[in-house]
Amino acid sequence: MPLPYVIVKGLKKTGVTLHKLSPKWDEGDIILQEKIILQGNENIEGLLHESQTIARKLLQRFLDSPEKCWENAFPQIHKPGDYWPMAHPDRFKVNYHKNVKIVEKYLRAHRYISPGGMVESISAVSFWREKHNHEPGTIVSQEDNIYTMAAADGLVTFKLEHDQIK
Repeated sequence: MPLPYVIVKGLKKTGVTLHKLSPKWDEGDIILQEKIILQGNENIEGLLHESQTIARKLLQRFLDSPEKCWENAFPQIHKPGDYWPMAHPDRFKVNYHKNVKIVEKYLRAHRYISPGGMVESISAVSFWREKHNHEPGTIVSQEDNIYTMAAADGLVTFKLEHDQIK
């Protein structure tokens, strides 16, 4: 499941699965898997890091005993909602005309990587409902890389991180 959807949809859990390849898309038996219980405040960077850490751990378990893992594999059980459509590019734009809770989820769920290798991500996101006279999307304040933005029914504050891919 795409990690941005996990955050935006407010799921309570997700996970990492190592499964057999099969001729049909995502039909291979499950070899190993591990759940990730979500707290509701994850951002894309943290969730990606946790997923990668679990994936490495599962792969190591498989490599330690491939025959046993292969023999203990079990069929996937597909339920409604297991497949998510490819996101339209507009889904990655923050719409500050929405309520602050929706804006906050979108800020935590996405990042941008420029052609030059600069990664911009958001951390320390918080929001509050407050009446204001600002147009949604207006930068209400900025100090260094800490921004406060107007949303439809309140304000959202976040830290904009800049990292260069090495």
